[in-house]
Amino acid sequence: KIALRTERRTGAPKCVIEERAIIWESLNKRMTFLFVDTNVLLHYRRLEEIDWLGLTKSNEAVIVLCPAVIRVLDQHKVNHPRNKFRKRAQEIITSLHSRLSGANSDVIRNGVRIEFIAEDPSVDFTTHKLRSELADDWLIASAIDWKSSHASDEIRIVSADLGISIKAKAHGIAVLAPLETDKLADELDADEKRIKELQRELAEIKISLPNLKLCFWGQPEDQNFVRIQI
Repeated sequence: KIALRTERRTGAPKCVIEERAIIWESLNKRMTFLFVDTNVLLHYRRLEEIDWLGLTKSNEAVIVLCPAVIRVLDQHKVNHPRNKFRKRAQEIITSLHSRLSGANSDVIRNGVRIEFIAEDPSVDFTTHKLRSELADDWLIASAIDWKSSHASDEIRIVSADLGISIKAKAHGIAVLAPLETDKLADELDADEKRIKELQRELAEIKISLPNLKLCFWGQPEDQNFVRIQI
């Protein structure tokens, strides 16, 4: 609106004013799509707790979850070595499942909604120098595939991983790092705390035990030995 009033004061032709107004409106309608990495889901606050519009400086944003991210979550809920993250992966999956149906279930914050991709990307991994055995490369491939059909929109990957950042940049995909203030504290769960406690107790017991040493009778005594005749 400010630009439009300026053009009118300068006496620009009406057609120029209308054309620039259309361009201005289209820029405002440009959507921001955010492909979230699995580690962001596991190690940072819940999706609905993060200020995505403030982070992206946009009016609207769509959190996009691709099949590769869901697959890794499913693996972590069973195979992650730490119970804390197995539990969190299960909680996230349950929460996401609830957003598959229901009125406005896809809205996670004001101006922010979530979208699930049902199919894996159709891009050629060899052509893009990606490796199908790497979950990160499937995430990047999904972003590349999405960008091909959303050329006028902004496509970003949300990740704190250096490897993803390097490879995504090489393919023209911007990477947005989450804020450190949104990162969860790496606290021990109940099982891990119990293990630490048992390890400490075991160490104390080892220290308190005498250090026994077998010697021959004829060896000279010193202050650290006591000779006992049976």
